[in-house]
Amino acid sequence: MNKFKKMLKVVYDYVKDHTIMYIFIVTSLICGMLLRYYTIGNVFATKPFLTDLSFLLLVSYIGHFLSKRNQFKYFLIWSIVLVFICIINTVYYSNYISFTSVSFLKTATELTGYTGAVVGNVLETKQFIYLFQIVI
Repeated sequence: MNKFKKMLKVVYDYVKDHTIMYIFIVTSLICGMLLRYYTIGNVFATKPFLTDLSFLLLVSYIGHFLSKRNQFKYFLIWSIVLVFICIINTVYYSNYISFTSVSFLKTATELTGYTGAVVGNVLETKQFIYLFQIVI
């Protein structure tokens, strides 16, 4: 019983010391599930969930070796990038029934004169639900 308590304390201390990493993983997985809900509708599909989890574990593994101050910056930058990707994919999939690509992003720079129409006709409030990850 004493070994079990020691093991629980070690696990608790580890999670307590790496809270930022676990919050990043959980919130990113929630964003991925929301993306699947708003686009393809299959929230609990196993393969996309495992793909998201493996990518997030790889990113978190790299961030694990940074100092505490740099970890926060690292995970914040990744959170902003992933939220941006989720918003772009939700907008693009909602309007064009496909996911965005690099070639689409290259041609999006030609829309500089039409930003008012894009914001007014394309963006919906549901696309901004992903911003909770940055706030947390």
